[in-house]
Amino acid sequence: MARAGATCELGAVELSGLTISDATVFEGTGGSTNLEFVISRSDISIPVTVTVDTVAGTATSGTDYTAISSQEVTFAAAGAFTQTVSVAVATDSVVEADETLTVTLSNAQNASLTDADGLGTIQNDDSATLTLSAPAAVDEGDSGTLSYVFTAT
Repeated sequence: MARAGATCELGAVELSGLTISDATVFEGTGGSTNLEFVISRSDISIPVTVTVDTVAGTATSGTDYTAISSQEVTFAAAGAFTQTVSVAVATDSVVEADETLTVTLSNAQNASLTDADGLGTIQNDDSATLTLSAPAAVDEGDSGTLSYVFTAT
């Protein structure tokens, strides 16, 4: 039986904290490769949902990697502590600097965002080569100077 004027105090509900790891991968020269980001939660007692997006840094979406837009990741109650989000990386044989992108968590349901940004680094694994073509044979002679021309490619 309820009494008039009675109050009930509920304790604060602590939400599961969500974090995302950083990831690094060599870009490769053929086939496919992925940056693998791990999303972790601190509590498995309730279901959790979060939205994942990529944000370009020095890496270019569509050229260096395949963008993710509003991908939903769901953790079931009493389910896994972690889930992996993969970002496809374009392979090439171009010598270039390492490139970066960010994977961002947002719109968390039943969770707080403890670390919402994962830095992805695509490491260049290509190297430049230098080829010298030898000049035609020339007799050196007994006096003066002689010039040789090498072609570098």
